[in-house]
Amino acid sequence: MQDQQSINIQINSYSYESTTIFYQISVKVGIKQWIVQKRYSQFEELNRILELTFKQLPQLPKKNFITFLVGKSIEQINERKYGLQHYLQTLASRIEILECEAFQSFLKLQQTEQFIKQELFKENIIEQQQQESPTQIKQEIESEQKLQPIPESLFISKRDQEQQTSFIENQVEQEKSNSIEQFENQQSSDIQQKESNENAELIVEMKAQLQEYYDQISEKDLIIQNFNQKELETQEYYNQQIYEKQYRINELNGQLNQYQETYSELQKQYQNMQNHMEELNIKFQESQQQSELLEQQLHQQQNFIQQQFTSIGYENLNQIQLQQIIIEQQKKLDEQIQVNKEKEFEFKQELDKHYLVEVQRDELFQENQLLKEQLEEELLNRNEQAETIEQLKLQLENLQMQLKEKQEILEIKNELS
Repeated sequence: MQDQQSINIQINSYSYESTTIFYQISVKVGIKQWIVQKRYSQFEELNRILELTFKQLPQLPKKNFITFLVGKSIEQINERKYGLQHYLQTLASRIEILECEAFQSFLKLQQTEQFIKQELFKENIIEQQQQESPTQIKQEIESEQKLQPIPESLFISKRDQEQQTSFIENQVEQEKSNSIEQFENQQSSDIQQKESNENAELIVEMKAQLQEYYDQISEKDLIIQNFNQKELETQEYYNQQIYEKQYRINELNGQLNQYQETYSELQKQYQNMQNHMEELNIKFQESQQQSELLEQQLHQQQNFIQQQFTSIGYENLNQIQLQQIIIEQQKKLDEQIQVNKEKEFEFKQELDKHYLVEVQRDELFQENQLLKEQLEEELLNRNEQAETIEQLKLQLENLQMQLKEKQEILEIKNELS
């Protein structure tokens, strides 16, 4: 089982898939390092499984709703990331949880345990082969040769000398054959020793190659982590751009709504001014008609006075009476003229106001046209940016698929090794 002090757990980065966040968990045991990708719901499932067996577990960070706004979402995700990292480190500090099958499968620790057992087995074989020196092998061969049965001496009488000589010859030949066998056995032992040395060197070379392979895997893991970090930075940059464009569009929409409201108010004012102008025109026409009537009445009075003058005669009227009549008629005419002038002045003022309202309306109409053109340009830019963002998302998905395939290949290679 792994020692808890040799396990290092960190959450260095995270990635998006639509609205789902995947946390990249870096697990390091000795020289072996790998990355596990998990969602927050998988952390909750692990916590539920551990609560059935263990007590006094650390608390998971709260499941708050993450608002996908620039700045705010990054702060919330980083806060949750550090909380999950502290949660895993606290669990890994307890031996009984570290030996739990659910926790090992969550961090893929079982594959690492098999790998360590294989490495220990290989190291034991190499040590055993290195400990057996050539002198020990030679001593074992000589001990085996000493254990061979020695031929018993034959007591031959003097009468059977021929048999004794033949026996001596046979014994000499047997010793020669034994010496030849010993020489051959020594040669075979030397060959075996050379082969064992070669095998030991081969195992050392294989171990060095295996170490290089694991170094390459760790370098590839670092490259993948850097790529994930760059991918996250680009995604945050595009989220920032989208947020700024959306904020600008909202501002333009607000300005457009304000201009539309002011334009509708000015239209209402213009309509009221037109109605008022029509009323003034009607009053002006009525005043003109009244002035015409007064002029007619004045002419009638003048004619009547003239008739009275002609009928009565100038001699019967005093000069004072005539002056009074003329002054009264002149006052009436002056009053009517003053009223007409005041009405004309009011009418001119209303016309000026009407013209000003029309000018303001034209200016607002031009501003609205400019705003509409700006909005259309912004919408076109937004559509183009949306298309580029979709293309970038497709490229990111393809890269993620390639990364997943590479990770699967690396996992298969790890299992085979």
